[in-house]
Amino acid sequence: MIAEFQESGYLVYLLSTKSNQMKHLMTLLALVVAVNDARGLCPNNWHIPSDSEYMVLEIELGMSESEANADGERGSDQGDQMKSSMENFYPWNGTNASGFSGISGGIYHIYEGSVLGDFLGCGSFWTASEIGESAWNRSLWHFTSQVVRESYDKRYGSSVRCIKDAE
Repeated sequence: MIAEFQESGYLVYLLSTKSNQMKHLMTLLALVVAVNDARGLCPNNWHIPSDSEYMVLEIELGMSESEANADGERGSDQGDQMKSSMENFYPWNGTNASGFSGISGGIYHIYEGSVLGDFLGCGSFWTASEIGESAWNRSLWHFTSQVVRESYDKRYGSSVRCIKDAE
């Protein structure tokens, strides 16, 4: 079931599964209009990380700087380090060694008037970094141990992460 899109830039999905570990998955996906809205998605003293802030995390997890600056699938096992483990969230195959606890929330795609979503296979996260009609995004997929860096159309919906402001 897909909740109706609101002008606020938020999308809510409710997915029912037969899994014992996950009866319902409810995901709040945001459009870039909400990510960079001055009213903010994050609590006070927190913010949506920029593309470069994600790169700092990826490099800390062992990715080279040149790989971090590339597009597409990058690194070696940094995606697995960022994904929740099977014990924490089914059906993920990560180790969560980073503490990022990335879970699959899907992606809202606009394609020829249709709504497409990959709810269980992908955890997709907006950055606050816009580039023209797109914005940088990080994706964790069930089929790869790497982190995917792509620019997505701003009309797509992805999850967001808030990080604490530096003091």
